Amino acid sequence: MRKTILLLMVSVLVLGVGSVFAGDQVAVELKELTCTYDCAKPVETVKPERVFYMPGHEVEGYVTLEITVDEEGQVENARVLYKTSNLAVHNAVDAVSQWQFEPAKLNGQPVRSRVAYSLPFGRDLEILVAEDYEAKVMIEEQMVTAYTK
Repeated sequence: MRKTILLLMVSVLVLGVGSVFAGDQVAVELKELTCTYDCAKPVETVKPERVFYMPGHEVEGYVTLEITVDEEGQVENARVLYKTSNLAVHNAVDAVSQWQFEPAKLNGQPVRSRVAYSLPFGRDLEILVAEDYEAKVMIEEQMVTAYTK
């Protein structure tokens, strides 16, 4: 298998170099592309219901979800990026499925997008938006469907 790949790479290299020497160069014109992008923003949010692991003892922590928002601002699905408790995941996904967004816009046109939010559980923790989540490593590959059309 490695020999086949190596042979393929060498032949591509040789053919590519051969076409340069044969004068088959292609002129490429570079143009600057500009566009505007506005992220999806929540218009209406619902807090997740409280979760108890035993009477009188509430789960505390966060569930961080990557949310797919369609062109109409509806939540399509949610993927778990991080969780402090398995018990809280269901309630977080249920809450997010009820959220309404102003959809992301590319050059003024609504587009499908992904956003990440951390939903708190416990003592009135605040909802956090993870604006740079794309640069972070995905901790979980678990997919949780929040809403499917």
